[in-house]
Amino acid sequence: MLLLIYVPNKNYPCVCDSQKPQLTYHTHTHTLSLSRLYKIVRPRKVLYLAVDGVAPRAKMNQQRSRRFRSSREAEELAATILARDGKLPEGKKFDSNCITPGTDFMLKLSIAMTKWIEFKQKTDPFWKNGADVVFTGPDVPGEGEHKVMDYIRECKAMYDPEHPEKCHPHWSPEMTHVLYGLDADLIMLGLVTHEPNFMLLREKMSVVMAGRGRHKHRKKKDMLEYTRDDFELLELQVLRQMFQIQFRKFAEDAKFGDKYDHNRIIDDFVFMCMLVGNDFLPHSPHLEIDNGALSLMLNNYIDLLPEWNGYLTDKEKIHPHRFEQFIYHLAVFEQEHFKRRGYEENEPGWQLSSENELEEDDFYGRWYGGGATPEAAMPANRKRDLKAERVEKKFHKAHPTDASRSYRDFYYETKLGWSPDKQDRASTLRNRRAHVRDYLEGLHWVLNYYHNGCPSWSWYFPHLYSPLSTDMVNLHEFYEDDSEAETTDDGFSTFRFDQTEPFPSLAQLLSVLPPQSAALLPKSLGELMTHPSSPLAEYYPNEFTSDANGKRQPWEAVVQIPFIDGEKLLTIVNGIIDDDSEENGLTVAERKRNDRGKSHCFSPERDGGATEACFPPLVDPPRRRVSDDRRTAGRGNGRGSGRGTGRGGRGRGNMGVPQQSY
Repeated sequence: MLLLIYVPNKNYPCVCDSQKPQLTYHTHTHTLSLSRLYKIVRPRKVLYLAVDGVAPRAKMNQQRSRRFRSSREAEELAATILARDGKLPEGKKFDSNCITPGTDFMLKLSIAMTKWIEFKQKTDPFWKNGADVVFTGPDVPGEGEHKVMDYIRECKAMYDPEHPEKCHPHWSPEMTHVLYGLDADLIMLGLVTHEPNFMLLREKMSVVMAGRGRHKHRKKKDMLEYTRDDFELLELQVLRQMFQIQFRKFAEDAKFGDKYDHNRIIDDFVFMCMLVGNDFLPHSPHLEIDNGALSLMLNNYIDLLPEWNGYLTDKEKIHPHRFEQFIYHLAVFEQEHFKRRGYEENEPGWQLSSENELEEDDFYGRWYGGGATPEAAMPANRKRDLKAERVEKKFHKAHPTDASRSYRDFYYETKLGWSPDKQDRASTLRNRRAHVRDYLEGLHWVLNYYHNGCPSWSWYFPHLYSPLSTDMVNLHEFYEDDSEAETTDDGFSTFRFDQTEPFPSLAQLLSVLPPQSAALLPKSLGELMTHPSSPLAEYYPNEFTSDANGKRQPWEAVVQIPFIDGEKLLTIVNGIIDDDSEENGLTVAERKRNDRGKSHCFSPERDGGATEACFPPLVDPPRRRVSDDRRTAGRGNGRGSGRGTGRGGRGRGNMGVPQQSY
């Protein structure tokens, strides 16, 4: 068994208690939690600990938005407390942004974790006879969960059943993988590995959410008091079986024959989930999970699969004609979504009809694949109604100088600043076409990232908003116009990405931190965020806006801050790092924070030279003797004194579940 622990930087426990020494307290809490997980799962082969390192640029943009928003919220909270109490709480405020690769906090934490692992394997019998431990810290580039997937792929690639001595000891076909973490995308990552035995371990939501929402009457437990019963396992194999049952009719379809592969269907499902939003691309406005987008996509997928006699994706490749047809069926609901949004926001611009786009150069009114709208259908497209005219009058009253003809014009004007004026319309259409190309390239990047690892560290989607689904037409043209695009004989295509290097840790800090956290950087670098004459000052605005964009929760809003020029940033940072003067140069400790590290494997000296862990057996705690009277009372309806081990008990007692203190 393999235990994989992804340690996300945003979920460190108890780091916001400013009354305690943060590093010491956090390290103690974190190591106790890891030890508890280790003893619950009892891995026999390897414990893989992955801490978030420098992320790809596509993810750094999201991290930057999140940190800017949280810093502004912290300032607003401080202002509220000051207005209410007349003063702020005493003591130094803890900046949670220190939990970012490249900070002094994370360097010391990484060193402490390494020493703790060595200490446990020498002094704790459970660890001394336990599994190998691989630790990849924040100085190793990559998101924690993707480091885990890279390691699985690396070990699996070395498997050679004919030469067992060449195989990696940490992977075999029958191995069970247990991945601990709370992120939803861990399900998708686990599915695309196609490992037969893959489980996710996490705390029960009733435990995590205790004291909040529907669990507000439940007492919140300290995480150090969690027992085995406070965790739950998700077996991805069961989810795979559900997909097999859902699509079993296609397995028996003569059209598919040998082409049917339930793994390909699972890959397509993961791809569809990317369309409703991920950390790297914004989702199409009308495709939202809470509005039933997944069900809509699955229903359309099931309807179209027999017609395709094939699949949407092949690993990182997309079939452009099938994908365009798929999007075409989803786009039917786009206009209705904006009409509803216009009603909710009292904005007539969202209610403008797409039928108002009548110019010859508009590329709408086409069937997927580029075929023009039939001539017989043109009069129907131009049909006017009184309701549409009322909407237009209301719109022009609210926006007298706006030339938008439809909700699409209004979307691109308000979100991306592309003018709908007639003299600018050709330029706007070119921008919209390039926007679709960028988004399609982004889908290939995410597919590559999930299936093969990071294809390019410097790539990112250069827009805050996604294109509309109705713009996703004639997709095959993008591959035909790109000389480096690859297309297989069966019609699947992909783009190539330039292999680039990750940002150095200190440059990454400048990329994701707001100016309020400048103290976490070396002084000469922190001034780049705060000094008015800094060549990077434009990327650190003190004031910025957040666009709800149809969302209800504040954390879902689009933070409208500029994208950083990566080349300009690296040039300036490297110039400061290379400066050896005492005034601008970095100290030895600060340079250490910028060094790239490597993963470390710790193998314990097991008793008897064993090659895998040998743990003591789990022992059930002794059961209390129950008197005949209490046992008889327990045979009723489960109330009263029979709530323990009687037949009518409702599980509030031991119920024979093995308990063990850690």
